[in-house]
Amino acid sequence: MRVRSCRPGRPGVLRTLAALVCSLLVALVAPAHADDHDVVFAINETQLHKRPGEAAPVVGHADEGDELEVLGDQGRWLRVRNGKQIGWVTRTEVATSKPAGARPHAQRSGFSGKPVTDTVKVTIDIERVRGYDDPRTKAHAVLDLVRGDVVAMLGRGYNGWMLVEPEEGITGWIPDSAVKDAGNFAGDP
Repeated sequence: MRVRSCRPGRPGVLRTLAALVCSLLVALVAPAHADDHDVVFAINETQLHKRPGEAAPVVGHADEGDELEVLGDQGRWLRVRNGKQIGWVTRTEVATSKPAGARPHAQRSGFSGKPVTDTVKVTIDIERVRGYDDPRTKAHAVLDLVRGDVVAMLGRGYNGWMLVEPEEGITGWIPDSAVKDAGNFAGDP
């Protein structure tokens, strides 16, 4: 069987049939492109690349929740417009609906999960004490407390150390000998 070309100039029915076949072939073979009116939303802060590919130069960025107009696509990449910036992002970096904002939560202490008002309060009883991120290694000092500071006790740990949290919300480990009233309760708060 011989296939005829899709050139114009065929008489009547043949020309219409050839045009229909050409249109169907173009529709089936052509890559799918996104509608100019599609929008997506950045899930997190997202970089816009010059072309598809993680190694491509960054030409802009989109903040979390930014509305991005979809201009085209190529595989797992979308070509988008964010204001005046145009670039490429992966489909995993965007969503079809705007991300919900963070839900408000009651203030919680960092370790126990109880509201700060429900925790046991202790008072620093020595001139100065540092709180560490790890009571064993004492690698990083995260707190600097002085006599009279009141902190929430969150738990007890390694060899006489206690996890405390001042009102600023930073937790750290201090020796239980640095506080008064640390022995007035039997167990963890």
